[in-house]
Amino acid sequence: MENREGFYASHVYNPYFYEGTKTYVYEIFEQLNGNMVDTLVIPVGNGTLLLGAYYGVRELLDLGLIEKMPRIIGGYRLKDVLLFIRLLKKKLWK
Repeated sequence: MENREGFYASHVYNPYFYEGTKTYVYEIFEQLNGNMVDTLVIPVGNGTLLLGAYYGVRELLDLGLIEKMPRIIGGYRLKDVLLFIRLLKKKLWK
């Protein structure tokens, strides 16, 4: 990728993708009959679901549909973190 050959086909670069990830929170809100959980635990790959959840909750808060911002926790699998650390040690990742 550094030499500009090929392309990276990722949904992250689609400006509408973040709008779609907000629906995750709207679904929770709807399924709980207009209530919101105290804490959202979200798997994090590149962070788009976490970001969308934040935007969705922020909108519900701004509209007065919920009273407080829930805690939002993002996490990786331990195996992914350990692999990343190994790559750093081998200097395969800059």
